[in-house]
This record gives sequence, C-alpha cells and structure tokens, in this order.
Amino acid sequence: MEFDDVLKKVGEFGPYQKRVLAILSITWIIIGPIMIYSVFGIATPDHRCGIPDYTNDTYNIQNSHHQELIKKYIPIGSDGLYMYDECHVYRFNQSTPSVFNDSGVLEECSSWVFDKTLFDETIVTKMNLVCKEKYKVSLSKTIFFGGVLIGSFLFGMLSDVFIPESPRWLCGKGRKQDAAILLKRAAEWNHTEFSPEILDNIAPKEKEAGKVWLLFSNRKLGLRTAIIFYNWIAVSMVFFGLGLNTAMFYGNFYTNFLIFVLLESIGSMVPLLTINRFGRKRSYVFFVTLGGLSCFSTIFTVNFLGEDLQILTTVLAMMGMLFTTAGYATLFIFSAEIFPTVVRNVGMGTSSSWGRVGAMISPFIAETRHMVDGFTGVAIPLVIFGGVCLIGAGLSLFIPDTLNKKLPETIEDGKNFTKKTYPEKTNRKKENEENTTTYF
Repeated sequence: MEFDDVLKKVGEFGPYQKRVLAILSITWIIIGPIMIYSVFGIATPDHRCGIPDYTNDTYNIQNSHHQELIKKYIPIGSDGLYMYDECHVYRFNQSTPSVFNDSGVLEECSSWVFDKTLFDETIVTKMNLVCKEKYKVSLSKTIFFGGVLIGSFLFGMLSDVFIPESPRWLCGKGRKQDAAILLKRAAEWNHTEFSPEILDNIAPKEKEAGKVWLLFSNRKLGLRTAIIFYNWIAVSMVFFGLGLNTAMFYGNFYTNFLIFVLLESIGSMVPLLTINRFGRKRSYVFFVTLGGLSCFSTIFTVNFLGEDLQILTTVLAMMGMLFTTAGYATLFIFSAEIFPTVVRNVGMGTSSSWGRVGAMISPFIAETRHMVDGFTGVAIPLVIFGGVCLIGAGLSLFIPDTLNKKLPETIEDGKNFTKKTYPEKTNRKKENEENTTTYF
C-alpha cells in the first residue's frame, strides 16, 4: 500500500485541507500590503532642482515671475520623458543681469522641489533620494527582499506552530504515530473514517536525510533541480520587477497599479483551468513564453510608435504581468510535485530562496531604463525580463510533467520518474468503476 491510497480514504481535498488553505490565505492577505509598500512609500514623483535663493519655490508654476525664474535657472529635460532636467541648475554671476540660460554655468543642484499631484510626501521626497542618491531607492528594495530571504530561514521553523506538518513527510521519516494523529484529525474534519493500523500496511522505504545536495546526487536530478531554481529566479524577478515599478509605464499611476493588481489576481487563478487538462509542464511553458514575448515586444512599440501610442507598451507590460503571474502560480505546484517527499520541504525552501534572489535583482534591472533617454529606455528592463522568461521556458522543456504521476517519495523515485515503468496516479473514477464491476 502507498501513502496515496491512505490519503484517498481520508479525503484528498476535503474540509480539513480547505481549512489549512484558508489559514495560509489569511497570512498572504496580511503579507500582501507589506510586499507592495515600496510602490507608494518610496515612490519618486516628478521633480526638478530648486531655484537658488527662492524660499517658496514649488514644482507647479505660481505666476509669470515664477515662470521666468524657472526658464532662467532650470534646463529643459533632454530625454523627452520629463519636463525639466532633474539634476542640474544654471548658476549666474551676481553682476550678470541677463535672464537667458546661455549666460549661466550648468551645475549639479543640492535641493529639489517635487510634484505633489500623486504624492504629498514619500521617503524619497523627505530624504532627497534623487540624482546621485537615487540608487538608494533600488538598494532599499534589494535590502527588503534580502530581509525576506533571511526571515524565511530564521522564522520558517515557526510555521509548525500554526500549520500541521505533512503526514506524508512524517511517514517517510518513520514518525507514523504523529502522522496517524494528523490523519485522524483530518478524517474527522472530512467526515471520513481512518484507522491508525492502516499505516502499518505502508511498505517501508529506505530512510534518507532531507538534504538539498541529495537533489544533485544524480545527473538527471541535478539538471532538473538547477532548471527549477533558475525558473524561480526568473519568474520572481519579472513578477516583482513589473509589479513594483508600475510608475515607469505610460498612463495614470493609480489606474495602472489597480490594473496590475487585478491582472495578478486573475493570473493566479488561470492555472486552475489548465494544469489538470494540459499538464503542469505545458501550462508553465505556455504562460512564461507568452509573458516573455509580451515584455520583449515592447522594444517595437517604444521604437516605432509615437508618444500617443505608448499606451500599447503599458498594455504589453500588463500582459507580461498576467502570464508571468500564471507561470509563478503553476511553478509552485510543478516544483512541489517534482521534488521527492524526503527533500520536498528543503527543495521548495531552497527554490523560494532563489526566488528572493531574483526579487533582489529586479530593482536594479528596472533602473536600466535610465541608460537610454526617452521612451526607448523603458523597453530595456522589459526586454531583459522577456529574455529571462523565454530562457526559462526553453529550459523547462527538459523537465518531465507530473500530471497523473504518483508523487516521488524517495531519491530513487526521483531518479526513475521519467522511466516508462514509473507508476501513474490511480484514476479514482476508473478505480470506482472497476470496484463496482468486481462487487457485482
């Protein structure tokens, strides 16, 4: 008897499993606002240098005199995206009465005024994190995800206080009594019957330590694991790179952000329609390929379409977000089913850690848009995101699908997973029909 047979008797997705899912969902609801805080808290509004010796300066023009001073001291933006040069100001000798800009010397400024149309105040405006200091904005995002990475190691052990351990994992570790307690509780919630003695019928398997290096004990396993780790880096980089940098896209800031959030919600549910029909592998490759192509295609819209059609660049980025989110959700399931039970926890934990690395890189990828002036610069990070996704999709073709396959429990199962002799998951409907036929 296999553990899957025990799980069918207890109930594979009954009230007990839905309760655990609800608890996990609550934690994500709490975490969500924290993860997107940087979109608003450290946003960078439009800005320019402050007019020298003008104490009541504001970004918006106050009157005709103020407008003349802006023309005199503030250079016009050269990249086509911004009205003013954000980092330089003209300095004039006191004896020079001229109000023309060519009479002054262009210098870096030390004070700024910010547009308050979108934000009254952010950390950027309070600390003047612009121009030479703007790298600190990306650095702060990287440090944040670094904290998430460290926290996942330090506080992961606390999850056992709130979320029950996997009975499958407990059985694999030889802790059948602990597994029996959880399965009995699950059976009570699912209104099914469970007898602890049934665990004695599970065929004993060789115990293996749950160490991540066991995933590299075989060439096939190692290649499979490396590809999964890369894809976690890729989808996490693109997901957070797009989601936390909506300000760089053409259109209304708040409208764009709302659409991105809605598309993220939709993208998370789309795999429910595909993974059991077309498989995990096909679904993932399809989603990530479309996401990559959507991002990559922005190079054409920014170079060959006018400013009035740059909304198409935003639409393509939104499509990239939609399909990348769908790929992210699929990858969670795909990865968990690929890793053998004895190393599933450590495999998923390590995958998540690599995902955090991708998130840590994403802010600096987004900043590459400043390498080229104008709308062309916006396409640079999107092309990078698209390329990363397409590489991940291509590599994923070398990973076996897990649809209708029994989950690998040991390292040996993982090695044999691609063999034709590896058992498929029992079709419950077919099994019931056979049992009914036998009974009569």
